[in-house]
Amino acid sequence: MARRRLDGGVEAVFALPYGPRVDWVRNGEAAGGFALVRKGERYRLDDLRLVHGPDAMALLPWFPRYFLGALGTEDVLLARPRRVS
Repeated sequence: MARRRLDGGVEAVFALPYGPRVDWVRNGEAAGGFALVRKGERYRLDDLRLVHGPDAMALLPWFPRYFLGALGTEDVLLARPRRVS
């Protein structure tokens, strides 16, 4: 999911129901970011930040927060997306 920051920028928010130690998160941290293709557009996501607990869940809209909270999710990954050609 994407959300607007207070400074007008955009950040991607990834809920982590399996926790922050899954391979794709660890690989992204080691590489300093990762690539994502959405609707044919390619993005580079960097400036990765893990957020844990109530602060993490507050970043999600109410329904995903409710659903993921019921699953025990407590972590999200924030990333800055940049379109690449």
